[in-house]
Amino acid sequence: DTDNSGSIDVEELRVALLKLRIPYAAIADVFTSFDSNGDNKICRDEWKAGCDAGLLQLALKTKAPEIEAVLDDSMSNDAIVVCGFGKMGRAVYEMLDSTGDLKNDLVAFSLDPSRVTAGALSGAKVIFGDGARYDLFKAVGVKTPRAVLITFATQSRRVNAVKRLKQSLPESTPIYVFAENERNCAELLKLGVDEVVNETTEAALRFTNVLGLSTTAMQTDALRSNILNSSRKDSVTSFKSVKDDIIPGWTEIGLSDLAEEVNLTPDDLIKLY
Repeated sequence: DTDNSGSIDVEELRVALLKLRIPYAAIADVFTSFDSNGDNKICRDEWKAGCDAGLLQLALKTKAPEIEAVLDDSMSNDAIVVCGFGKMGRAVYEMLDSTGDLKNDLVAFSLDPSRVTAGALSGAKVIFGDGARYDLFKAVGVKTPRAVLITFATQSRRVNAVKRLKQSLPESTPIYVFAENERNCAELLKLGVDEVVNETTEAALRFTNVLGLSTTAMQTDALRSNILNSSRKDSVTSFKSVKDDIIPGWTEIGLSDLAEEVNLTPDDLIKLY
């Protein structure tokens, strides 16, 4: 309680536990567990109750990756957060880091210890933990992220992360998400994210570039905007149609995508089902 306020906030806890080499994920767990009334501070009674319950002892035993990035006090309070450090997450992190403008303004999270270790060894600021936990952001010193980039490989993971972060982040925090196709894009836009970077759309735009059909940034942006607006309209209505629910869990768009992958027509798939 460095400011003698009679309670401990997340920043005070973070500084104290980092000196004991407690992993960031454990710091977030300790604060959430001790703060029993959810007022974002730990009073003396809460601290005593948590210690009596063995919560601090449990945190000291928490195992983290052999190597994890250690962030110093120069980490920006409004750093950009990359959720996930898989193929896409790492590519996004490295691209942003290569600009040279985000020295203390960029951090990534991953639940894969091997990826955290590999990232840390390469100099990346990768922290072990669930990237959809705002309390973990605060544990590393990022309270008002400039933007959150969700790069998880599966749609279910992305949807889960968006729902949780929308509930916990400061209201004005921009959330940008990676998705593979229009169907996933529409679902994410419906959840209220600020923008979805659509893999299919970006590939299509690249083809227009290499064919000389879109030669300026303005033309490319206009095409991207048209596609994005179309996706937003699809998300406002519903992406169900007359053929939906013929195969439970699949929309017509989903069936169409699958049919193209296996070189069949949607009707062929329905007959097979």
